[in-house]
Amino acid sequence: MIQRHEYPWERDTTDEPPRIGVFVCHCGHNISSVVDVERIARHAARLPNVRHAETCIYTCSDASQQHIKEMIRRHRLNRLVVASCSSRTHEALFQETLRESGLNQYCLR
Repeated sequence: MIQRHEYPWERDTTDEPPRIGVFVCHCGHNISSVVDVERIARHAARLPNVRHAETCIYTCSDASQQHIKEMIRRHRLNRLVVASCSSRTHEALFQETLRESGLNQYCLR
């Protein structure tokens, strides 16, 4: 019943300049009712080393996780910033996404 999860080799990003991806979650209406998530994503896109910034309705959904993996691959991201629900409840999920993308799980903020 237990399946062993195989991860790709972790990409060595030691000598790479930061290539940051920013994902700002609406969390349905929970966050977006009090925070202008679109404005935050637009601002983040202008910050140094940010190569991709966008908003998501539910960043923790399976579809969003797959999309994040695709953005990591497409933009060759090596750092990830996720602005969403409590990291206490979702940090492990996003760390898993980085591992599945061949990145160190601690390149998440």
